[in-house]
Amino acid sequence: MGKELLIRNVKDDDLQKLLSIHRDAFEGYMNTKLGDEYIIKFLKWFTLQQDAISLLVECDENIHGYVVGATIGYGSLLTKAIGKTVIKYLIFHPWLLTNKKILNNLLSRIKNIFQPTSQPNITLKDLKGISLVGIGVSKSSRGHHYGSHLIKSFEEKAREMNFDYMRLSVYSNNTTAISFYKKNGWEFMDEEAGLSYFYKKLF
Repeated sequence: MGKELLIRNVKDDDLQKLLSIHRDAFEGYMNTKLGDEYIIKFLKWFTLQQDAISLLVECDENIHGYVVGATIGYGSLLTKAIGKTVIKYLIFHPWLLTNKKILNNLLSRIKNIFQPTSQPNITLKDLKGISLVGIGVSKSSRGHHYGSHLIKSFEEKAREMNFDYMRLSVYSNNTTAISFYKKNGWEFMDEEAGLSYFYKKLF
């Protein structure tokens, strides 16, 4: 690119900019329909956890994307932390509950509070894993390999934190994302309820 590129930890001052990037990168997805407060709290949660990763890519003082992840089993903790924000938003926007994806996702999150997601692959169940929860690059910044820089930095950070492997889930019909993950060395693990699971060992 010929420009100075920096990968660094996300700070509180970055959250408003990341909000815009998140909305742009995930336009039309369920997690953009629950309000700005939800997105900010979602992104901030990863900056507060000891066993989580929250990185952004910056070039010429402009932020172009981010990646976040946390120890596998994070779902119940995240739901407890930001669940009230979701409920409050839905009280004032009840028509969102007519959206099947939103309703199913909400029910799944509630279930995870009492029954954390099981490990899909038995060969990895005794190892320490981290879930790549979200990676987003603004539409105007695509084509400059920012996503590749982010996912490689996520891998390096996970290895520094002594994780044994990484895992992620992606909608099975999102062929562009699946191709990107495969290109970066992720392997198919399992498929369930319209989601494809991928993993990558770190040793």
